[in-house]
Amino acid sequence: MYRKRKLIRSCLRGPSRLILGMPPNCMLEIVDVPENNHLLFDFRHVLFYTDGMTMKSKLQTFKNAWITREWVRMRFSGPGRIGLLSSGSIATLQLDPEVPLFVEAGALVAYPENASIKLSVYGNPLATQHMNVQWEMKGAGPILMQTGFRDGHLEDQLHKDSLVRRTLRELLPFGGVYIR
Repeated sequence: MYRKRKLIRSCLRGPSRLILGMPPNCMLEIVDVPENNHLLFDFRHVLFYTDGMTMKSKLQTFKNAWITREWVRMRFSGPGRIGLLSSGSIATLQLDPEVPLFVEAGALVAYPENASIKLSVYGNPLATQHMNVQWEMKGAGPILMQTGFRDGHLEDQLHKDSLVRRTLRELLPFGGVYIR
């Protein structure tokens, strides 16, 4: 199925082979999905799902949509398998109802539908100048996150900035705010 010159969905059956070219540092992880799945997936990471599974769009609550900047997440009902594209391998962590788990926003691939999500900065309030905003998550069930998530802003700072700019940014008060 094609839409606007992009492949949206295809069905491969029978004896076949597929060769997949992926960008550097990307991996394909295959995850088993049980029948009573409550995980909401970021559809950009889903490459394939097996026959017999159903995909349903779940509209986020206004609060979660504002935090995650996504109005829709996908819920897959199994049993079956999902192929996920990620930078690095996929790690599975268990949420706790009392102890929060802090996750980098861009590293999260899937989380439980009933998870509690809040924007947070891990550390003190002054850290907001130097750290990315993270999600503070509580609840029950597993989350899937990519372990090789790279911060492009950090790489730009390390490789494309001059020594003078980096030094001024560190020495001047609020240098990181004024010198970009």
